[in-house]
Amino acid sequence: MLKLLFIITLMCTSIAHAQQSVKTSAVVSQKMARSFTSIAEVVTLQEVDIAMEVEGKLEWVAQVGAVVKQGELVARLDGRLYELQYASHLEYMEELALQRTFAQREVERKTRLHREKGLSEQELDDVKQKLALLTQQVKKAEVDKQLYQLNVQRSQVLAPFDGQVVTRKKVKGAFVEAGDALLTLVDIYNKEISAKVPVAKSAGLFTGNTQVIIDTPTGNITGQLKSVVQAGDEHSRLAEVRITAEQPLPPIAMPLNVTFTTQYDETVWQVPKDALISKNNQYFVYQVDENKLANKVVVQVQSDTGSHSLLVTGPLHADREVIVRGAEQVVMDKPVVKL
Repeated sequence: MLKLLFIITLMCTSIAHAQQSVKTSAVVSQKMARSFTSIAEVVTLQEVDIAMEVEGKLEWVAQVGAVVKQGELVARLDGRLYELQYASHLEYMEELALQRTFAQREVERKTRLHREKGLSEQELDDVKQKLALLTQQVKKAEVDKQLYQLNVQRSQVLAPFDGQVVTRKKVKGAFVEAGDALLTLVDIYNKEISAKVPVAKSAGLFTGNTQVIIDTPTGNITGQLKSVVQAGDEHSRLAEVRITAEQPLPPIAMPLNVTFTTQYDETVWQVPKDALISKNNQYFVYQVDENKLANKVVVQVQSDTGSHSLLVTGPLHADREVIVRGAEQVVMDKPVVKL
């Protein structure tokens, strides 16, 4: 009896050595995605320094904080000088019109005299020349009329778009010249987000494949990648990324955190950290096939999920489990037993 028990024990020991005991775990495949977070801020789509186009004494200018609509008055010069110049030019045009009318009659009269041989060719040419010069002066006066009229209009500055006055550089009573900045107008309604991203990471952002999550003071909102400015700052090595959102954005200049997640066609595998073995600067795992044999598979680590697993790439099989315990003692071409 003792001899029989001894034989059975030896057989069990032989089987245990022939079939190596290991613990395994399943792997999960998913599309590769890379994610990172960047600092950003809310910016306006339109901001302009409004300047005068003519010179004069400033009669009125909008206050800082004033909210204006497109076409509303934001500054006004004392435009009486330009109005008087315009009125004077209109009188001058009427005078030219009268002179031209009389010159036309004189040409008609002297043309009849010339036909009757009562006027020389030279005298006729003289009156025709006078008429031609007056005609040209009338045309030039029409152009000057538009210029004087434009100066009258330019003495009043209108808002180019809906917005808010954020700075004022001139006050009532100041004398301004053409080109002097009066105030800064900012569009507070049309906004987007500007993020500074390392140039190397910006190259991996693609419209349509990149998901954008904006962390705002009131919660997370989804954004859309608008554009990636390819010309990075040579000093900071940062590129600008513009982001839009359908939901209302915080006030302009508000700092935010933006998370970019880009999906790729390549498949990655989520495997337990305990399954990964490192040797000679190479990472690999063991997968158990249908014949219960352990197969060594070389993988490349892509990222740490932050839990107990890693994301790796490599020729893994979805229907084969990986060894998470006992892999160090695995002998190739020998079957394993799953615990």
